Amino acid sequence: MALHELPVRLAIRHEGIMINAYLALNNTMKGSVLLGSIDRELSGHADLFERWKELMALAVSIMVEKVYGKMPMMIERNAPPHEKAGNT
Repeated sequence: MALHELPVRLAIRHEGIMINAYLALNNTMKGSVLLGSIDRELSGHADLFERWKELMALAVSIMVEKVYGKMPMMIERNAPPHEKAGNT
């Protein structure tokens, strides 16, 4: 299985006063696992928010490497239309 075909992703969602990071299947949030959260106010500090996202991506990479034996290359993408605000 090629790394770009892995069935999981890091999903970052704005939920209430928090921004949450999940390990999720590619086309659904069903069965997703919460990895971490950051307060929306703290996300306004660009450096802190970028470091938090890097930490969440590292957590996913470690989990994927454990299961698939390869460290994935993380690619940032927009949320699919069905997961954007109002459709979750």
